Amino acid sequence: MMAEALRNEGKHLGWYAKKGQELVSEDLKAKHGPGLKAPAMYFAGCTVSYVEHDIGMATVRLLDRAGVDFT
Repeated sequence: MMAEALRNEGKHLGWYAKKGQELVSEDLKAKHGPGLKAPAMYFAGCTVSYVEHDIGMATVRLLDRAGVDFT
């Protein structure tokens, strides 16, 4: 599927990659949002950002509840 999408659309996620979604909810942006410095960084990658949003959002919440200082 990904190879075909790359050939046809120039994107390995094809039609999924129309728009990424913000993974940090409004209530957590002041603590973990873009542009902040922290000792750890959560890099979601393209599949979470474009396809599996709920997994990325749950990961952000889990890291926050575990007390991880990340951005």
